[in-house]
Amino acid sequence: MKVVTFEKGAPQPIGHYCHAVELKNGLIFLSGQKAWDIETGKLIDGDIEAQTNLIFDIVTNILATMGLGLKSIVRIQCHLATGNLYAPFNAAYAKRLGDHKPARAVLAGYELRGGALVELVVEAVRES
Repeated sequence: MKVVTFEKGAPQPIGHYCHAVELKNGLIFLSGQKAWDIETGKLIDGDIEAQTNLIFDIVTNILATMGLGLKSIVRIQCHLATGNLYAPFNAAYAKRLGDHKPARAVLAGYELRGGALVELVVEAVRES
């Protein structure tokens, strides 16, 4: 198992975890990401679209450091603070992923740390 924590491109972990773990078989599990500003470590001001876009920027940076891109994502678990955020979240999500459609689950009604509107948990694969 390879544990990966990055210095740049993603907020530093604020707990006992790393940014990603890669298994020998190429499966990659990213820790849940919220819209934390990379420089200040604070939640950004912004609506669900702004938060979703920043999270995808962070995920893109983590995957890029591993030599991968968004198309390596095979599953995303999406946590929304409330169900009424689904439509604008889904629009921002679809815009970022384009034709790539990984498996996903959307769960709503969570009190997310720091007042975040969304958290994404990403699983990817390194194809040989």
